[in-house]
Amino acid sequence: MLKRLAMVLVLLSAALCVSPRPAGAEAGPDSLWVKAVALYEANDDWVPGLIHMHMQEVDKHGQPKDDKGQEVWTRLRLGDDGEVEAEVVKILDDGEDVTEKEKAKEEKKETEQGDDEEDGEGDGFTMEGYAPFDPEHQEGLDVRATGEEEVVGGRRCAVFEFVDVREREDEDDDDETVTVTGRAWLEVGTGTPFKVEYTTDPLPKRVKKMNTTVFYEFDESGSWRAGSMNVRATGGFLFIKKHFNMDMTFDDYWRMPDGEETDTDGGRTPGER
Repeated sequence: MLKRLAMVLVLLSAALCVSPRPAGAEAGPDSLWVKAVALYEANDDWVPGLIHMHMQEVDKHGQPKDDKGQEVWTRLRLGDDGEVEAEVVKILDDGEDVTEKEKAKEEKKETEQGDDEEDGEGDGFTMEGYAPFDPEHQEGLDVRATGEEEVVGGRRCAVFEFVDVREREDEDDDDETVTVTGRAWLEVGTGTPFKVEYTTDPLPKRVKKMNTTVFYEFDESGSWRAGSMNVRATGGFLFIKKHFNMDMTFDDYWRMPDGEETDTDGGRTPGER
C-alpha cells in the first residue's frame, strides 16, 4: 500500500510540476495580485513537518462508501545532506493500524527488487505543486479580476480567474503543453490568498477528471502557507470508473535554513515552490 499511496503524490506532482514558459504576457496588473505574489515570495521557505492524507473511494455523488479509506501520516525533516526527508510514521487501512506490516512489506520489496525508480514506482513523496502566485509562474500567466466577492474563512475576498499555459516533460521525457485553469480568492485590501481551485489539461494517464482546492492560512506574524488540500478525482480503465476524494492537512511547519534547496523527493507542500 505504501507504493500505491506514494504514487498518488507522485501522480499529483506529475500533473502540476511544470517548467517556466518563455517570456510572454506580463503578470496581472491588479494590485491585489501583485501583493499576493509578494506574499508568496516572502513565505516560500516553509516546509510542513507533518502531513496527514486521507484517501477514500466515493460514489458518483461524492458520498463516501462503506469503508473508512486509507490514512497516512508522514513526517518531513531536514536531512544531514540538506535535503528534505520523508518518513511514514503511521498508516491506517479501513481503521486498522497496518504501519509495521506495510513498512516490512516495503522493505522486503526494496531488498528483493532494488531501486525501482526506472519503472516509475519509486517511493519518493514528491509534493511540489502548482501555485499561480509563484513569481516564476508570472510570465505567460493570464489573470483577471472577475468583479465578484465571496467570504472565505470569514475574510471578504475578491475572485480572480487565471489560465497558465506552460511546458513540462511527459513520461517519455518529451515536451508537452499543459494548461492550468483555475480561480483564486484574495482578501480585499491585503491581497492575501485564502483559497485556490484549479485543474490541468491534459490530466494524468487514466484520470478522467481531477479538481484541486488549496486553503491557505495567515497569521499576525505575516506567515502564510497552505493549511489543507482537497483533491476530487475520477479515473478508470475501459468501462470501469471510480471516484476518489483525497484530503490532506499540513502542520508543524518549519523554515528551510538560508542557502538550502528544496528540490528533493521530500518536496514541498502544494502552493510552495
